[in-house]
Amino acid sequence: MFEQFRPSTRGFRQRHLITGGLGGFGLALAVRLAEDGAAAVLLVGRSGVTNAFQRSMLRRIEACGCTATVVRSDIRTLELPDGPPPDRIWHAATVYRDALFAELTAEQWDAVVGTKVDGYRCLRRLWPDTPIVALSSVVATFGNAGQVHYGFANAWLDHAARTDPNTLAVRLGALDNVGYVTSSADRRALLDRMPFELLRVDDVLDAITQLTASVRNGVRSLYARKARRAKRGHGNYVLDTAQRFLAKVLGGSPDNYGPELALATIGLDSLSTMEVVHHLNDHDGSSRFNPSMLQAPGVTVQAMVQWLNCSSRQSDSFIASHSIVEKRTDVTDRMRK
Repeated sequence: MFEQFRPSTRGFRQRHLITGGLGGFGLALAVRLAEDGAAAVLLVGRSGVTNAFQRSMLRRIEACGCTATVVRSDIRTLELPDGPPPDRIWHAATVYRDALFAELTAEQWDAVVGTKVDGYRCLRRLWPDTPIVALSSVVATFGNAGQVHYGFANAWLDHAARTDPNTLAVRLGALDNVGYVTSSADRRALLDRMPFELLRVDDVLDAITQLTASVRNGVRSLYARKARRAKRGHGNYVLDTAQRFLAKVLGGSPDNYGPELALATIGLDSLSTMEVVHHLNDHDGSSRFNPSMLQAPGVTVQAMVQWLNCSSRQSDSFIASHSIVEKRTDVTDRMRK
């Protein structure tokens, strides 16, 4: 999990614009910036102030001596607001329209992708050189059921952060207390299929404060993996188990999935890829396997069996020689050092 960080006020006595600024995370961020000495926050939201929680958070911001201005606008059509330009922009606007890819409509795609992608483009058109912190998601890397368009939108933001010297993308895991996952029991159930813990908002804000004080562009990640289960042992996973599992996930007969069949050629989408990853990690009792490892030509059905039958050290060596091991910067690990 996250360490407790001492917030840094360096560079935060400034004027900030937050898209999605009237949502749970946007308001929590605005309060933190105000507590750290921000002079003003501009909160962009489609619907404006609609409830008592938002009004109470605005009062907290004002009590810190920070001016809070609500800008009622769709981020995709935002116009230049009055006053001096922001010193930093936080792109936290998000729309969810979950649906399986086969059932996805153009309206659902446009709402989710447009908010992230067209919203970013609008911000860059209005402020070409202002630093932007784009709040991305681990879904861009790991996928999630019913969220292919959401994963695409966040992956696009990650790409922008790699090419724009003034854009930093921060991939977040699921947040506790605020956010989409915690809004209903059904959505919380989605988290059970992901290898991540819910993150405390205060911990995330502490880490982002530290991160943005020293990093201006690129992609960073803030998430916490679930604790590893006790290992189930090695040597008891057979080819028939792998073939039956793949037939269950992808359809057809187990005989269709011969030992030399490469996983990259069998039509794995984001959902079925995650099913395979969870299957491997469940049998291995670890969280070593990730989606990118299934894309190498050498990763066959038989390789799955060999991965799970090697000893831990042999398995690590075998995996490294038969897959494309995902490389990432995990900010939480780096900050612990």
